[in-house]
Amino acid sequence: MNTLQKTAYWAPRVFGILLTIFITLFALDVQYTGDATAFVTELALHLIPTAVLLIVLIAAWRWEMVGVVAYSALAIFYISLTLNHPDWVVAISGPLFVAALLFGISWMNRKRRTAH
Repeated sequence: MNTLQKTAYWAPRVFGILLTIFITLFALDVQYTGDATAFVTELALHLIPTAVLLIVLIAAWRWEMVGVVAYSALAIFYISLTLNHPDWVVAISGPLFVAALLFGISWMNRKRRTAH
């Protein structure tokens, strides 16, 4: 595997990790109001997107096409939820589409490599 092939393999995976960390940062806006149960519940709800992204990343790590489809679907789903906030659409759906594109490149590279 040459350097370009290694980059095509690792770029989507590293980007997926960074994307998951980025989305996780939004869970940190939970405020502790003195009620531990409410805090844990709110934090758990805010971490659902992180859990979804982790599941997608784990599956996409092995099967790149899963990453293409799942990251694209998540981006489209987010766009459908936030049409009134175009700045958020770009900030969240943009990186999701980039992840889908990177996994697509990785998938095509693997297919080309195994065809020879």
